[in-house]
Amino acid sequence: MSEPGPSTAGGGATYARRLGLFSGTMAVVGGIIGSGIFLNPAIVAQRVGTSRLTLLAWILGGVVAVLGGFIFGELGHRLPRAGGSYAYLKAGLHPFLGFLFAWATLLIINTGATAAVGYTFGAYLVSLLGMPASSTVWVVVAAIAAFAAP
Repeated sequence: MSEPGPSTAGGGATYARRLGLFSGTMAVVGGIIGSGIFLNPAIVAQRVGTSRLTLLAWILGGVVAVLGGFIFGELGHRLPRAGGSYAYLKAGLHPFLGFLFAWATLLIINTGATAAVGYTFGAYLVSLLGMPASSTVWVVVAAIAAFAAP
């Protein structure tokens, strides 16, 4: 079942203001994969030392993530505008903070997330194919270029 795209009823382009089960699930899955879930468990276990503390760290992280989802849901309900964090910062704090956030997202946040996902993919692919570890960087660059190409 596809969700409606933009409509031009009333003169301007608008988007359906709803998040269905599929699109909501895909947003969560994308966020989990994008945050390096395939590399982080070993790092967390190494840093905390015991399996109980590792599990506690993941449970606390899950609670924080759910609370963040609730907060963004409430913000979306109270301020139903396109733009997400940019719109909330612009309206709630100051337009300049929204502007700075938008540029930071473009130049730092999204590029860092892309690099992290690319590295995760490259490290696993190099290991899977038995390639030398020194080729990881080239695999990552090729993967990002392939997926970013129009």
